[in-house]
Amino acid sequence: MYIFIPLIIFLIAVGYAVFAVRRKLEFLKKITPEAIQDRPASWQTFWSEMFPGVVSFSQRVEWQENKVHFLAESEKLLRRMRLLFLRLDASIHALINRLRHKTKREEAILEQQADDAVVMPIAIALDPKEEEQLLIMEIAKNPKDALLYRKLGDVYIKINNYEDAKQSFSKALELNPKDAYASRKLSWLAGIASKLPV
Repeated sequence: MYIFIPLIIFLIAVGYAVFAVRRKLEFLKKITPEAIQDRPASWQTFWSEMFPGVVSFSQRVEWQENKVHFLAESEKLLRRMRLLFLRLDASIHALINRLRHKTKREEAILEQQADDAVVMPIAIALDPKEEEQLLIMEIAKNPKDALLYRKLGDVYIKINNYEDAKQSFSKALELNPKDAYASRKLSWLAGIASKLPV
């Protein structure tokens, strides 16, 4: 059954081609050989015979007068397109900045949650000496974790061991230079050290 569809399309195409050729043959029989030979062949005659309406319209239009108007309108259009693209660029830039800010905020939240997850098991110990020992063992396992040094510094502050607290917060700040908490604690310890008698 499907073989009949292409066959029908083919027959319709052949029929249309025969119909078109038969119509053209009637016009070709009326043309004399002198009319074909006398006409000089040029692009202008080709286009005027092929598209007579377009050629007559283009001959009526005064191109030099309209050229200035066309160029002025083209310039206006290009300026509007430029403004549109500049606005589009500005809005995309603002969207990228918002997404970047949101991503940084989400990363900070995830880091804080990860820090809290590490701190929770250690916070169970009630005795500061036991907590100190647990933190020292955790630091031995993971010596690059600035959060552990912060917690150890807090434990040392609880037991009034300010010198070791200062070393712990210094190490935390060394591992994470953006750690504002360690920086505040070091400033506080410097103030405490100035008040202590020498």
